[in-house]
Amino acid sequence: MSIPLGSTSSNTNGGPRARLLSDPNTTICPDFSSDTFKTIHLQLAGANGDEAAVISNLQSSWKEDNDRLKVQWDAQVATDRQAQEAEDARLQQEVDRATADAARIAEEEKLEAEKKKPKLGDFDVNSAPPSFVESPISPFAQRKLERKEYCPLWPFTPSGLKEAADARLSSNNDVSSLRLAHDDENQLTVQSGPSSSTHKNRTRDEHLTWRQFSLGSNRYINHPRSLA
Repeated sequence: MSIPLGSTSSNTNGGPRARLLSDPNTTICPDFSSDTFKTIHLQLAGANGDEAAVISNLQSSWKEDNDRLKVQWDAQVATDRQAQEAEDARLQQEVDRATADAARIAEEEKLEAEKKKPKLGDFDVNSAPPSFVESPISPFAQRKLERKEYCPLWPFTPSGLKEAADARLSSNNDVSSLRLAHDDENQLTVQSGPSSSTHKNRTRDEHLTWRQFSLGSNRYINHPRSLA
């Protein structure tokens, strides 16, 4: 896009020159010898004057003025080019700044998304796999923890975990129909066979052996839901 700027040079009267609208290099000198300029010839040379000298003077005067306009045109073109280059540089700076801002925002959003992704724990490729995988606690214990209610330690003991695992295996192989039963809070619930029953062999906390109490309490404390 061209940005026209008026010339700051002065004309013969000391004021700013008007902006040229066309290239004087393309202007052709008029034919001052034609009848169109006959009246001017007579006014300048008179009836007995040298008409050829008048024509020559008109041509010289036109050329002098055209040369001046050419100089003004070249200066005007140079000024326009400088103004356009400055505007292009300003626009490019805005584009670069907008691009940099967009890249920065995208990087910040990427880092924020990375923070929200679940992280895997430290993994040692040289470490041996565990000798066993501990069974999850029973649904009974899960519900207690989710409700933030008191939960006995028995479901967290080795015997309680085994009992929960056996119940899950029994549930997978059990095809018995649904039945009504009372849960641990003596409320009537719908259960699907023996898999829904709670710990039948549950031992109260005060009757646990020291080993059962120690292992059960440790698992209870370290269970994620117990700290939620």
